[in-house]
Amino acid sequence: MTSAVGKPPAGHAAFAKAPAGQGLVPDAPGPLPAPRRAREERWRRRMRLAVLFVATLLLANAVIGDNGLVALWRLRAETASLQDEVARLRDERVRLMDEARRLREDPATIEEVARRELGLVKPGERVVLVPR
Repeated sequence: MTSAVGKPPAGHAAFAKAPAGQGLVPDAPGPLPAPRRAREERWRRRMRLAVLFVATLLLANAVIGDNGLVALWRLRAETASLQDEVARLRDERVRLMDEARRLREDPATIEEVARRELGLVKPGERVVLVPR
């Protein structure tokens, strides 16, 4: 049913005139019957709700899941706490190494520890005990 130029005959029901330069286009379907339109609207509404529900689940998992924001904040706080403890332990290590060096090399420190912890006295010194 086409003419010699490859176009359908004028007034053919399956095609309508398109704007200049665009050729022929199929006719747009008419409005849907009311029951079908209502069914499609319900389906669209359900799909929107399903997409919203899935997006909410994904967002909740991103915030409070095992690898979510709350876990990240908790790990950052724990990291800061552990870094503080490492700094404290390094300071204590330096102090203890200095004390150990003084106990090995410094006669005044050795004498002070001997007097305090062992109760030693030099020859000629008198020990006075004061009752409490």
